[in-house]
Amino acid sequence: MSLRICLSALLALVASGCEGVEAPVDPPGSATSSSRTPTTSRGLAPAAAERIVVREVAWPDLASVEVAVLARFGALDQRAIARSGVPVLAPRDARVYASTKVVATPQWFTIAMKDASYAAELEARRHHDAARPEATEGLFPPAEPGLSLFVQGTRVAHRRPGVPSITGRDEVRGRPAWITQNESIWSATWEEGGVSYVTELECSVPTDARCQSADLLLELTESLVFVGGAGPVASTADRHLPESGR
Repeated sequence: MSLRICLSALLALVASGCEGVEAPVDPPGSATSSSRTPTTSRGLAPAAAERIVVREVAWPDLASVEVAVLARFGALDQRAIARSGVPVLAPRDARVYASTKVVATPQWFTIAMKDASYAAELEARRHHDAARPEATEGLFPPAEPGLSLFVQGTRVAHRRPGVPSITGRDEVRGRPAWITQNESIWSATWEEGGVSYVTELECSVPTDARCQSADLLLELTESLVFVGGAGPVASTADRHLPESGR
């Protein structure tokens, strides 16, 4: 899924100053908020300092891992899942396992997943002559509309003094949540076991009936099961972020 600013991320960022849904952690390689200095405008007082909080995680029993779902990931992805400092959730639906990529750290994980049609379209684009990018648009219509699913979990919260509590007006997995749509992408943001989770669903063809409502996103999100992680011992040992971030 291409990187873009999603409304769900903005909602999570606003909510990060309270006990509601937390903001996703910065992606690998980027400067973390702990290394940023507040900006000021001429004649205005500096903004209240942002505080980074690493939350306590309530881990499922490691024996409860859904082995059949974990087995759908390749060896590299399985090793990444085992390193995650938060419980990794993945969908039962086998359609989106044609292509997977897992990145995990002691603080967060991300999973990018695509079905066979979406993966084939991207592979065709990669083999297209890069010298003619203007000819790419519309050149690779998929045989069937494809699906792309993104799952992220983080235990890092960005807190700001004075930011009021915001509770999601929707419900996901029996918990308050935000369900949003932006640029044809459906997103769900909620908190579970001390972890802020986000799922995003995108159709390769925006007019695909499956992306005309949040129904499929909710179906996939409700189907998420625990597939692993480093466990509570490693999670507790990594509770504090250094000043430079991770």
